[in-house]
Amino acid sequence: MTDNKQKSSNPPTGRNKFDMYESPLMPLPIPVWRDALKAVKRDEAPASYRTRYLFPEAAIFASTNEARRAKFFATWNVFRPACILRVFSAESLASPLSGQQWRDFLLDGLLARSREPSLVRQREQVKAIFADALDELQIDLCPPTSNHCPTVPVDEAQKILWELTELNFRFELLALDNLASGVTDKHERQTMVLKCFDVPSLIVADVQRANSGLQAHNWQERLPFLLALRALMRDWDGLKPTPLLLPDLASHNMYTEADVQQLEDHIARFYTQTFYRLFGRAAVIPMRLP
Repeated sequence: MTDNKQKSSNPPTGRNKFDMYESPLMPLPIPVWRDALKAVKRDEAPASYRTRYLFPEAAIFASTNEARRAKFFATWNVFRPACILRVFSAESLASPLSGQQWRDFLLDGLLARSREPSLVRQREQVKAIFADALDELQIDLCPPTSNHCPTVPVDEAQKILWELTELNFRFELLALDNLASGVTDKHERQTMVLKCFDVPSLIVADVQRANSGLQAHNWQERLPFLLALRALMRDWDGLKPTPLLLPDLASHNMYTEADVQQLEDHIARFYTQTFYRLFGRAAVIPMRLP
């Protein structure tokens, strides 16, 4: 999964996404990753600008007005299975969408009832992006019919937005590894990426395990997944900090909390900087639930 077809020579505009969007509806950023994202150096032009996303950004929901937000959640509830199915495997050819395309989609579904030629074309373009997922799941192209969708409670909104953030992070990691490592065995790399998460599949984003794996509060619980991410990043190009090059110790019990904090800091900073260098935008970072 990459957005190679969505390269641009123009930098992204709008909200500064290197600063986390603050809202009660948003999941909680992990401090070390938040700080790493904010510290990304942008003094040199990146290789390209790849500004599209496989899943809607959480901030799209949190930053709009209440009525529109309710419509966004209602539309996402209808189309969520198709959005996930279309990127089910690493070999998926699913195309990412721009932030504006996701906003239009969440507001109006696929504009199924409009007969205006330009909107019909737009509908067909977005329908093509979903490939056969809509037909396979027998999902109607129409958005929710009511303009007065119920408000989603804060705790439920946080869970939905955590899932979106987590899915974007996982598949961005897969795409970044594809670009940064240059390794051609995609199955092997997907297996390595999967080891960075406490899940059976990259597509499984269980809110009950939102604070596990890389997001665990306990540093000893995070350690195996940080080591897996370090193993993946060793193959990436670029000047890597020393902690990323060191061999693993013989036992996890040999690591101290300070060791893990230092490793995590260097991983987060190398990840976010490398992502900017190759994608030209802020990376989606892992987040927790309250």
